[in-house]
Amino acid sequence: MQFNRFQTLSDIFILIGLLIIGSVVSASLFALVSMPFIKLGFFEIMRLAKSNADPQYIPFIKLFTTFTAAGTWVLSSWVLLRIKKQNPMQQWQFRRPSPKQVLRYLPFLFLALIYASAFLLKVNASLPLPESIKNFTSVENKKLMGTFLHMTTMNDFLVNLVLIALAPAVFEELFFRGTLQGMLIELFGSAHVGIIVCSFVFAAIHLNAEQFIPMFFLALVLGYVCYYSRSIWPSIILHFLNNGFAVWVTYLQDTMPVAKAIVADDYTPPIAATVLAFAVIGGFFYWLIKKNQTLNTITYE
Repeated sequence: MQFNRFQTLSDIFILIGLLIIGSVVSASLFALVSMPFIKLGFFEIMRLAKSNADPQYIPFIKLFTTFTAAGTWVLSSWVLLRIKKQNPMQQWQFRRPSPKQVLRYLPFLFLALIYASAFLLKVNASLPLPESIKNFTSVENKKLMGTFLHMTTMNDFLVNLVLIALAPAVFEELFFRGTLQGMLIELFGSAHVGIIVCSFVFAAIHLNAEQFIPMFFLALVLGYVCYYSRSIWPSIILHFLNNGFAVWVTYLQDTMPVAKAIVADDYTPPIAATVLAFAVIGGFFYWLIKKNQTLNTITYE
């Protein structure tokens, strides 16, 4: 058992190394391929991708970020699994959820998460965070996302739905829930500890101190849904719905006061709706865990 944990810890360090390599390689490759099209040098492109300053290059920067994310999250996971001679599709759990009714209840779980997250955002805002942390994380993230999410047409909305909502949902779920979570469960010998640690890393790596608590809670939900359904599809769908909702309310913020309040993190959900939301989330997992236990018993027998 001790040897297995040591091996798992070694695999995690290898995964971190592959993460860095994947990020550098994918960013460099995209910059090299892009040079003839945008008429800039390699290092100019790399600086441009970091600055996010010139509006005319925003579409290019979005593609750059998406391609780099694929190399960072997906390529690193895939390479590690191939090194271990494991089938990535099996390890990532691309299979039908069990029980299959999980997908039917996901819209209700997502609606509950909207209100629960809004409440937790207010809790997060009440914490006495040092200004240095706020300025280092939240301000920069808001500036970046504000630039990326600027939309004036339906085409802008659809592009953002794919590049900012769908792509990160798939890439991040393959890494965090499909790869890292299982490794952490093996390392600690506990599903709960593994999911909690993975969720903490997920929230921390987004570098947004003002949204850490709701992001951590969302990651917990994604982790447990993936674990108990034995499939990555529910967590990908929930992650996409969460990202897509952010894109949608940003698109509507100039015409809907509620959307504008949500984008500005000023929306306060009604107490009754908040209580109901947490009740729905709790009820969903009570049902899912019971179903999981029943399926385990049937399988065993």
